[in-house]
Amino acid sequence: MFNEHPIGSQIREIASGQQTALASGQRDDVPDAIWHYTDAQGLMGILDSGAIHGTSHDHLNDSSELSHGQNLGLKIAGEFLDDPSTLARLTESVQTSAISLTCVASLSEDGNQLGQWRAYCPEYGGYSLGFLTMDLARSIATQNGSKAILAKVLYDKADQRGLLEGLIKPSATAFHEARDDISNEEKFEELSSTFCEVLAFQINWFAPVLKHFAFKEEREWRVIYRGDTRGANLQFRVGKRGLIPFAPIRIANADDRVPIAFLRIGPHPDSRDAWLSARWFLHARNLLHRVDVSVSDVPYRTW
Repeated sequence: MFNEHPIGSQIREIASGQQTALASGQRDDVPDAIWHYTDAQGLMGILDSGAIHGTSHDHLNDSSELSHGQNLGLKIAGEFLDDPSTLARLTESVQTSAISLTCVASLSEDGNQLGQWRAYCPEYGGYSLGFLTMDLARSIATQNGSKAILAKVLYDKADQRGLLEGLIKPSATAFHEARDDISNEEKFEELSSTFCEVLAFQINWFAPVLKHFAFKEEREWRVIYRGDTRGANLQFRVGKRGLIPFAPIRIANADDRVPIAFLRIGPHPDSRDAWLSARWFLHARNLLHRVDVSVSDVPYRTW
């Protein structure tokens, strides 16, 4: 392990300010509820465990998602760093860093969207779980501390640039100031190692909230979790591409209650039967009195 230069703490402080600005509680465009689409097994798992599965960002369906944020971050870094060797080192750190894992759970402002039903509605029907946004944000913060955050996905290029520039520009300024005070190669190596590793970590932390404008109709929010790859919280499931890493992210509050307020049943061959089953399921878990159950009216058939 390298000796960390004090610039590491400076970058983390800068990043913390950006995270606070990004967090749901600091925005003026927070919807009352946001929705998570899943199947019957996912519905049962979330309500029984009090956790939502965050899939490794490297294993999401769109393989370009991670590189979109990374490339933008490195482009901005190239505008503010005057040392090509440090930029090259930062690039390598962003692309190959394995000290941590970013896991993502997706939600949407739209709980009855055709595109989401197509993706998550199997033959026996899917579900969208409606969470009260601010209650969910508080639960995530309370249960996971600084490891997790609920944030709105940014699609606009100006918003994306503003977020990353707010991280990278002051970090680069701090790097240049620290470098000017260094008189030997050993101290520069310590500075450069710390700067590249910590800034790369932060760029990769923000990357999951940056998506291409073409996905804007999804109106997505994300729970983002950062954990150590050696941590006990890392689990695996079998997917189409083999083993898929994921982390269960606690979303239940201090009373072990998941902040669900709505449950919408997706297109189903027997919608009344599905509605009754869902109500019995919620009743058995003492949730029916506070969850509104409805059936989607989207004309989509999977049977």
